[in-house]
Amino acid sequence: MVSAVNDFLEEYKHLEKLCNEMYGENHGVTLYINDMEQTSGYDRRGITGWDEDLRRLKHIRHIRNAMVHDTAFDENAYTVADITYLHEFYQRIINGTDPLTEKHKVNETVSASTNSIPKYLLPTEPIQFNAKVPNHEGEHDNTDVLKTLIISVILAAGIILVVIGVLTTIYNAMIDSMSATTISELFNSYYLISFFSANILR
Repeated sequence: MVSAVNDFLEEYKHLEKLCNEMYGENHGVTLYINDMEQTSGYDRRGITGWDEDLRRLKHIRHIRNAMVHDTAFDENAYTVADITYLHEFYQRIINGTDPLTEKHKVNETVSASTNSIPKYLLPTEPIQFNAKVPNHEGEHDNTDVLKTLIISVILAAGIILVVIGVLTTIYNAMIDSMSATTISELFNSYYLISFFSANILR
C-alpha cells in the first residue's frame, strides 16, 4: 500500500510541477482548479467532460492534502483509478486536450470567425453613445434680446399713454376753470387774427 501512496504522490508532483510552469507560480494545481471554477458556462460551452474533470481534480487535490497533512489519513480514500487519472491528465495538458486548453481553442475559433466577417458588413464608424447635445445657446440669446425689446416697447408705450392722460387731465382742468366770456374772447381774438392774416397775405 505504501507503494501505491508513493505512486499517487509522484504522479501528483509531476502534475503540480507542470501546472507551476504554466502559471509561473507554486500551487499550480490549485490555480488550474480556480481557473476552471471561474470560467463561465458560456466560455466552456461545447467542452465535453468539464464538470467531471473539475470534480476529479478537486477530489485528487483533497486526497493529496490529506496524505501530506493528516496523520489519520484513510488509505482507502483513493483508488488506482485516481493514480491513472493523474497520469492521463498530465498527458492531456502536454497534448493540449485538457479543459482549459480546449476553452482557449474555442474562444480563439470564435474570435477568428468574427474577424473573418467581410468589411463591407461591418459598420464604417463606431456607434457613439456619448454624442454631444447640439448647442442652442445662440438661439436662447436671440430670444432673450427679442423679449427685452418687446418689453421695452410696451413700457415706452405705457409711459406715453400716462403722459397723454396727465396732459389731457391738465387741459380739461384748464378749460373747466375758464369762464364762458374768456372762451368767447379767445375765439374772437382768433377770428380777428385770422382775418387780418388773410388780408395781409392778399
